[in-house]
Amino acid sequence: MMASEEIDLNDYFAEMDRVDSVVGGASESECTYNKGYLPRQAVYSCLDCTTPASGVQAGFCHACCMNCHKTHNVEEIYTKRNFRCDCGTLPQLLCSLKTDIDIRNSANTYSQNYSGLYCQCSRPYPDEDRPEMDTVEMMQCFVCEDWFHSTHLNTVVPERYEEMACVECAGKHSFLSVYAIGEVENVDVDVVEVSAVKDESVAECKEVKAHVETVKSDLLTSTDSDKKQSDNSTSLEKSSSETKDTKSEESDGKLGDLKRPSHESAVCEPSSKRKKTSLNTCKLAFDSASGPITRALFFDDQFRHTICKCQSCLDLYKEQKISFVSDPVDSLNDYEEKAQARRQLEEEELEKTLEGLPHQAKCDVARAIGSLKGTLQGLISKFVKEGKESLGREEIVEAFKTMAAETNTVDPSIFDNIGK
Repeated sequence: MMASEEIDLNDYFAEMDRVDSVVGGASESECTYNKGYLPRQAVYSCLDCTTPASGVQAGFCHACCMNCHKTHNVEEIYTKRNFRCDCGTLPQLLCSLKTDIDIRNSANTYSQNYSGLYCQCSRPYPDEDRPEMDTVEMMQCFVCEDWFHSTHLNTVVPERYEEMACVECAGKHSFLSVYAIGEVENVDVDVVEVSAVKDESVAECKEVKAHVETVKSDLLTSTDSDKKQSDNSTSLEKSSSETKDTKSEESDGKLGDLKRPSHESAVCEPSSKRKKTSLNTCKLAFDSASGPITRALFFDDQFRHTICKCQSCLDLYKEQKISFVSDPVDSLNDYEEKAQARRQLEEEELEKTLEGLPHQAKCDVARAIGSLKGTLQGLISKFVKEGKESLGREEIVEAFKTMAAETNTVDPSIFDNIGK
């Protein structure tokens, strides 16, 4: 940020809202280690305690960020699923909030993000050596949870979407293309190298095709068996009628033209247990990737709800270690919406409290809020004009003590303990 730039207080509060949605109501003083592997939480890494050169990767919770590493070079990694705080589990990460922990979290998974690198280009963000890339939108892959430049996805980003699978993850799990938003045609895009995952993508595509063929075979066998039993037990007149219907059905369309029921009612059993079923049970029985996927995939807000949940598909998700794809609660959007709802509830409770105050008290609160905004605006302006990376404790304390003296609402000495 340049020294000549200005920042509006509304922008500051908007950034605070973003941070709040990431933190998700996490405590600033209680480490989450004892809560185990949380479904999703804000995660940070320390580039001072675990330097990229050390080869050691670790992450920690919001409370440890605010306490154990508050003066360190901390990398905000956003949120991660199924992660347990590492602070205190390594000699490099001494925790001030808990003790007697020396067991490494074996179920945690790590990526280049913990070393401050992102995207297939493995660059930091912001990028001092390539400042032009800082204006490019960064997007998180819902599978690997890495972040990618929108220009490194081998496709055009649709105007509306909910989640994205990066080029590599789309190649590894090519069946996801069945549920993806269609690719924008006739538009030039920057193509990134994906040779490192090409062979794996081809193998993955073959695996999914084999799964699809198995599902089709099982369904067709089951249907043929049901049809034979029906033919043997019906009268000649009924058989003639069914033959006529069958011919009509064959002439009207192919497999892909059959009407598909909603996935809430489309639950198919494994082939060993299946008795009667139809050809429109599993979506992958109709559609599959025609070849290796070499572009990112985008999905709408119904993807997690409509993805096939038949037993065969659930087994496929489990085998590929992405069972979370069928869980709507796993999505980042669900996490952020809950955080926003929690904050809205707190604001509503505050408004109710203020409404119950006497008139003079309301006026005092309004003046105090106005003074607080002015103080924050002054601190932010000083931060920007002087081109500082951070403001010192003394400057913040002095600003709030000045505010207290000018408004004559509280004893200025109460701000002496800020940051201690």
